[in-house]
Amino acid sequence: MEKKEAYSTKGVSKKEKASIMDIIRDKDEDEGTVQRVIVTDINITFFSMVHLMFKAFFAAIPAAVLIYITVYVVGGAILR
Repeated sequence: MEKKEAYSTKGVSKKEKASIMDIIRDKDEDEGTVQRVIVTDINITFFSMVHLMFKAFFAAIPAAVLIYITVYVVGGAILR
């Protein structure tokens, strides 16, 4: 059975791609080991970042409402 690739190497130099592939092969061989990773750059367009921020903002609204209701109910019960 063939493995599906869950990563993209679009826009990566051949040297970097070879290094990434070595790390992935090492991980497959050493299943269960922990590797430390340092992210040095994120290549994202401005509008993609704006879109991401809007999605995060709208996803946080229901959470904020639930927290507000919880604090209101618990706070009201404590202060009575």
